[in-house]
Amino acid sequence: MEFFIERELFLQAIQDVSKAVSSRTMNPILSGIKITAESENITLLATNSDLTIQKVIPVCNKQSHRLHIVCSGSTVVSAKYLLQIVKRLPGDIHIKIDHLNKIKILSNGIDANLNGFDFNDFPIPPKLDDSQEIRIPNSVFKRMVKQTLFAVSRSDTRPVLTGVHLSLENGRFSCTATNSHRLAFSRGTVDTKESLSCVVPFSALNEFNRLAEVDNEILKLYISKHHIIFRFNSITLFSRLIEGNYPNVESLILTEARTILTLNKEMLQQGIDRASLFGSVIENNKVLLEVTRDLKLRICSTSTVFGEIEEVQSIINLQGESELSVAIDGNFLMDALKTIEEEVVQLSYSGSMKPLLLQAVDSDLHFHLISPVRTA
Repeated sequence: MEFFIERELFLQAIQDVSKAVSSRTMNPILSGIKITAESENITLLATNSDLTIQKVIPVCNKQSHRLHIVCSGSTVVSAKYLLQIVKRLPGDIHIKIDHLNKIKILSNGIDANLNGFDFNDFPIPPKLDDSQEIRIPNSVFKRMVKQTLFAVSRSDTRPVLTGVHLSLENGRFSCTATNSHRLAFSRGTVDTKESLSCVVPFSALNEFNRLAEVDNEILKLYISKHHIIFRFNSITLFSRLIEGNYPNVESLILTEARTILTLNKEMLQQGIDRASLFGSVIENNKVLLEVTRDLKLRICSTSTVFGEIEEVQSIINLQGESELSVAIDGNFLMDALKTIEEEVVQLSYSGSMKPLLLQAVDSDLHFHLISPVRTA
């Protein structure tokens, strides 16, 4: 195998796939990147068994000299040392692999050599089933992931809650995440008659967010019993699914609210941020929300050790009862507010110790449920 490639192009591809390299493994080959050169492209592949990332670099315009393939072949090379060497090279790169799997990296008079692994021992990624392809705009799915991913559980006590539940039925595509104390939901539409239900690990969707650009590209999804595959731009991301039944969260969604507050999102977000200054040093980051007698929103938090903070904000509109006093985790509310792009939001309250519903005004595309914190 032999090829010439622009340094920045090669470095970006290495960085894209390196997140799937196994840092701790009993199998040394999983610490490497598989590089395959063919007549029209080179492919970089890395895996840690649960997550696999593949990046294809096409020759495209042979006049540009960004990539020129001399002869085809495959090898597996240490991801750590390949990345560090390429970072330190001053110019474009010439790579040659001999029959003994010795990898020579040349650039502007610099000659580096690495020992390769036998590519035949590298795991083969799951195969794509084109008949099960689901297409959705990249920007739509990225929005849905952004609005839900943060709410997954970080505890392994219930593994199924450490991922995002994807559901598709009658063209309605939704993402749901919960850690039992808060829930985030987002949906979009897909032009397909396929139905599916699966739980995707946090790590896979986090990498999708990192790698996918918000553009007009179409994301292609392929879902089997045990795997999900994302294909976008020149990248294919493979991930194992989390096994288990995701809880039915429909019963948690408010049908009737006792009180609905319409608020300026930016003002509320700033107020919660200020209140969390003291809320963060006490259990559950407790912040109190209360409607005052003159129909304003009081936001406060108290620490017996460090002090307290309080402010009053205007309410744009109040529907229903004016009596509202609830303690909530300020961090959870801040996380949810950050995902809402609209300028005005609604907080719906349906009674003591029942979850608060947060959403943009006149929008059911996404919402958040946050359980109150006990004050006693």
